[in-house]
Amino acid sequence: VFEFIPFETIIKETQDNYYEALKRSDSEGKSTSFIEYILDILDKSLGDTLQKWNIKLTDIERIEYFLDQSSDKFSR
Repeated sequence: VFEFIPFETIIKETQDNYYEALKRSDSEGKSTSFIEYILDILDKSLGDTLQKWNIKLTDIERIEYFLDQSSDKFSR
């Protein structure tokens, strides 16, 4: 999924917040602030991507799409 989500764009747009989260995590000695920042970025980016594509697929269409994208064998 992350291959199709342009989260780097949102990080670039919120670069000050990125560095602030790193700074806070460093001073606290915990990565919680940075992890929360990254999860928020991923959530926003995924939401933007879903709105952009707004494609509704049936169960069969999802399986067919997956099989078309994968060169590996797939079994249940």
